[in-house]
Amino acid sequence: MKIALGTANFGQKYGLIKKKVTKKEIIKILNLCKNNNIKLIDTAINYGDTETELGKYDLSFFKICTKLPKIPYSKKKDVENWVTKNINQSLKNLNLKKIDYVLMHSTNQLKLERSRIAYNVLHDLKKKNIIKKIGYSIYSTIELKKFYKKYKPDVIQAPYNVFDRRIKNTGWLKKLKKEKVEVFGRSIFLKGLLIRSFQFQKKNFPKFKKTWSEWNSINNNNKNSLRLCLNYAMHEKNISKFIIGVNNAKELKQIIKFSKIKVKQKEKNKINMIKIKSKKILEPFRWNLS
Repeated sequence: MKIALGTANFGQKYGLIKKKVTKKEIIKILNLCKNNNIKLIDTAINYGDTETELGKYDLSFFKICTKLPKIPYSKKKDVENWVTKNINQSLKNLNLKKIDYVLMHSTNQLKLERSRIAYNVLHDLKKKNIIKKIGYSIYSTIELKKFYKKYKPDVIQAPYNVFDRRIKNTGWLKKLKKEKVEVFGRSIFLKGLLIRSFQFQKKNFPKFKKTWSEWNSINNNNKNSLRLCLNYAMHEKNISKFIIGVNNAKELKQIIKFSKIKVKQKEKNKINMIKIKSKKILEPFRWNLS
């Protein structure tokens, strides 16, 4: 199963609708994951109480990916202590002795000397078998051009959806596969925007009205948007997992169902005709929604 469980809303309000998953639903979601062979859970240290909430359950079935927040120190010893302390705290919160993946949450951190120190600490923890793989999360392939050689990752987390195919179109996806770097896709619904109503889309992104019209023509006025987003992404062979967040078990059941359907070539061709380069729509941190 290529679905991975995103948990940003397990310990805090998150997403377009700013909702936090209830403890009752977390149990249902984790059980559903087990029953459907969804093994990867994606979390982060700065996702509120998410790691603590996850740690209340038996995670032995799962692989865990967490992310380091922004590094607050510059002195070598302070940085080293901070990274070690954060990883130890994550292990304690998650009730684990080892962790599968640890990522830098943003490549903005990699611009500074403190990042080299932090990355070296992660390498040391990897050698000690406390961490299996390390890497970083990106918004665009420009970040890979800047940091890939200096900070060779085991894993990359990158956006990939019907609008945002930059990691594939630039050739980076094939390069990463060739060099045995694992790739996790995220933002499959573009933070929920791709499955919202046409009215919401054009209201908040009026300059892209033509694009929204094209998308809604393909998805039959939002009737097939969920299925198309999943079908298009899931069959990208060079991405091992797609991180998807849900608000309840019912949503996850629907996602599991649709993820197994193969996208029609006719639909795929139409989606490929949509060309978007603007970061104002592709990168959610740039949004200013009303």
